[in-house]
Amino acid sequence: MPPLQTKNMSDSIETKREKRYNLSRTIYNIGMGLLIFCIGIVSFFAEKWNLTTLSSYGPVIRYSFGTICILYGSFRIYRGCKKEF
Repeated sequence: MPPLQTKNMSDSIETKREKRYNLSRTIYNIGMGLLIFCIGIVSFFAEKWNLTTLSSYGPVIRYSFGTICILYGSFRIYRGCKKEF
């Protein structure tokens, strides 16, 4: 009987490790997605908020970069919420 208990304990430990890994990966994906999404929003409103570094670029570049950031940030948030690793 001791081998069965050892196997159950090791399964339990691996299950806990897997859950922790999945949780940390979810938090990472959602956090990075929010950060990238916010960068996209900032690039859209750089001129209005007087951000000289970003507003020095042309509007086509800013809006293209902002759109890409918003799309990729949304994808990262979706991937974090879906939890398919």
